Amino acid sequence: MHPTAVLFQSSVTELEALNFDGVVDYFTDDVEEYYKVMKGGFLNAWFAPGELKFVFDEVYELKKLENAVVILAHSDGTSKNGTPWHNEYMFIVEADASGKKINKFTEFTDSGFFKSFMAEEAKLNAGGA
Repeated sequence: MHPTAVLFQSSVTELEALNFDGVVDYFTDDVEEYYKVMKGGFLNAWFAPGELKFVFDEVYELKKLENAVVILAHSDGTSKNGTPWHNEYMFIVEADASGKKINKFTEFTDSGFFKSFMAEEAKLNAGGA
């Protein structure tokens, strides 16, 4: 697998464990702050450590950018409330010149699924069945 994909996979392994300090160790400082704010809050609220699993389905190298890849992936899990989770992603990930830190990260996801998941979680948290 491409070194940038391996780097990103290492951060995802930390994400699955909900170890956000470990996740951000793989990012440059500017990306690190985004990741802490955007990901840390909702994942800890909805999932127990190890409950959410990511699979890299395909990895594509970008010929014009030595340290960049496109990753097609999906994740599966069950929330603390019992709501099933299945989402699909396209990540564009670029490592810095050293190849040791991710300095650019773009994520495309199934926002329709995410919206329905949030609605179900809100209903369950409000005591609805």
